[in-house]
Amino acid sequence: MNKIDICAKCKNRKFSMQNGLMCGLTDAKPAFEGECASYDEDPAETSVAESYPEDETVAEALADNVEKLPGSTWFRTIGFLSLLNVVLNMLGVAFIFGLGLTQIAQVGIEYYIVDGLQGWATILGLPILMIYTWWMTAKKGSKLAYIIGILVYLFDGFVSYWLWDVTGDSSVIIDLVIHGGLLVYFIYQLASYAGKNKAQAEETEPAKPFDISVLVYVAVAVAVSVVACTTFTSFKSVFEMFAGL
Repeated sequence: MNKIDICAKCKNRKFSMQNGLMCGLTDAKPAFEGECASYDEDPAETSVAESYPEDETVAEALADNVEKLPGSTWFRTIGFLSLLNVVLNMLGVAFIFGLGLTQIAQVGIEYYIVDGLQGWATILGLPILMIYTWWMTAKKGSKLAYIIGILVYLFDGFVSYWLWDVTGDSSVIIDLVIHGGLLVYFIYQLASYAGKNKAQAEETEPAKPFDISVLVYVAVAVAVSVVACTTFTSFKSVFEMFAGL
């Protein structure tokens, strides 16, 4: 420890507005070398200092409660609102906020356009994937998960646009505006984060070991996306066939 650290835990310390931390016995700044013969340990200060490891700051101790990638919380919000949308639709209540793919899957199941198992895999899988994306980005700091989340939400935006184009339902416009706004927000936040941390990461951060949780996330994301795309393709082909009649 340096002189200031030692004096900060000593009962004989005093503080001056002009000179800062000083010795109460000499009224001067600490000038000892090695150990101070007059050092009298203050148990209260020592217990507080020992509450944290020497290499850990208060900010680091609270880091687990802060999202590592900005804007990540919106993925969780999208997931929960989509699940709420599914429940309300089952009760016959109109709810405009949610994922277009889950709404198409619900209609597809109701009119036997898509397979029931496939449809429910889409209905439950996509919101869960959004919540999983939030956990991977906010808690694990995975930029890959952030990008995948953006791509999935972008594809859902295209599905919502198709739904509006073929049905003319004006309520879908609100959903499209929300999609567009959030996509711009996500891209802006990711670009800002990458630019702000690029130089610092190259200089100070060591190479990180491979995280198996990222591989698991990618596998889940691919599986859910394939099922969702298949559901949409089935619904679209049947819908266009009947619309052509």
